[in-house]
Amino acid sequence: MLAGEFTKPSFSIIGVIVACMGLFGLSLYNTVSRAKEIGIRKSLGGSVRSIIWLFSWDYIKLVIIASIIGLPVGGWALSKWLKSYPNRIA
Repeated sequence: MLAGEFTKPSFSIIGVIVACMGLFGLSLYNTVSRAKEIGIRKSLGGSVRSIIWLFSWDYIKLVIIASIIGLPVGGWALSKWLKSYPNRIA
């Protein structure tokens, strides 16, 4: 096994782990900073599902916006990249 064959997947895995740790830290900070709000909502009869939806909606909005921007740009870049190959399938 060559050194270059090992580094690409391992750096990708490390990058995904770091990104997941960042998301976990952000959600933990959000939960801790809004702990009083969670307590008030629970004491007024809020369900766990509604509280989870309240916190998830912030992240869902960001994912939707990123998808709206990223998918067309990625499709354009991919088609431009694939057109550079001499042997193509129609």
